[in-house]
Amino acid sequence: MFTGIIEGIGTVRKIVRRRTSHRLTVRSPFSLARVKLGESIAVNGVCLTVVARRQRSFDVDVALESLRVTTLGEIGEGSPVNLERALRLHDRLGGHLVLGHVDAFGTLTKIKKYSKGPRSPTEGPSRLWRSKGPRSLIEGQEWQITFPPRLKKYILTKGSIALDGVSLTVNAIKGSHFSIYLIPYTLKCTTLKGKKPKDRLNIEVDILGKYVERWRAKSG
Repeated sequence: MFTGIIEGIGTVRKIVRRRTSHRLTVRSPFSLARVKLGESIAVNGVCLTVVARRQRSFDVDVALESLRVTTLGEIGEGSPVNLERALRLHDRLGGHLVLGHVDAFGTLTKIKKYSKGPRSPTEGPSRLWRSKGPRSLIEGQEWQITFPPRLKKYILTKGSIALDGVSLTVNAIKGSHFSIYLIPYTLKCTTLKGKKPKDRLNIEVDILGKYVERWRAKSG
């Protein structure tokens, strides 16, 4: 289980393609000294098992089904990926409960950038965030994302959703798309900063909605 708070951006260093799975070697920005074989790491929001480990890289096997239903089937060597180690029970839950089980693809259809503000905490725009020096300014962004109709019952305004493993809040829903607001910090510290319209994203809806639906179905 994860929280959707990305620990770092890794890089896919090698892909070994096999008949039943692909093995990825991922370079990590953080030390893996305490990571044990068999532990889980979320790669772009997909829960994967560590099968080999070095000081700064690890290997994971991705089944063909996972390659088919997630964006891991589209990445290549050199691709950046969001990384998060599994949640420990005594950790703070900074995002929301994320299982690393992707529900569907979403497609980024529109990006609106903000450079002045702020106007409100939830609607933006946000102040520019200065990362390193006066010329490194990152703008907040509002995204519009389309999603499969079957997920609509699990997505609600001000509810939580994970995109490529990043815990985010739904701003609004209209038809088959929802909008989110990305603060400059999130854009700087995740792979979302490199996304553009027509790119696909891994969507995982809030697991609590699924449990409520199952409970209502049984009690009804």
